[in-house]
Amino acid sequence: MSIWIGCTGMPPEAAQIKKVGFDYLEVNITALVQAEEEEFFRWQRQLESCGLPVRAGNCFLPGDWPLSREGFDPQENRRYIEKAACRLHKLGAQIAVLGAYRRRMESSGENGSFPCFSTWHLLLWEKRGSAW
Repeated sequence: MSIWIGCTGMPPEAAQIKKVGFDYLEVNITALVQAEEEEFFRWQRQLESCGLPVRAGNCFLPGDWPLSREGFDPQENRRYIEKAACRLHKLGAQIAVLGAYRRRMESSGENGSFPCFSTWHLLLWEKRGSAW
């Protein structure tokens, strides 16, 4: 059995992360989505040149993203998810971590339920069967 050891970071740090000996890079999804196209393409080239694979992404959502029905915009969420998934795919990542622990706690309902999960379930279920 082998275990891959990754490091969180962004593509400009990838060469140094690889040099230290990590097996893969885990990128910040929010930063990927917010990057302009030119910057994203530059990051792709940096990753290709250093050879460190991107296996996962974290921080799927910006910290101020509405996680419950209040302020929730299905079209905006769909656009965000599609852009995030497309960019993760282009980098080779196969895992996306929602995170947002504090935000989930803030939006928790009665008896410890999380309304945000039912909202995200609808969007993710819709996309699960399709190619990103």
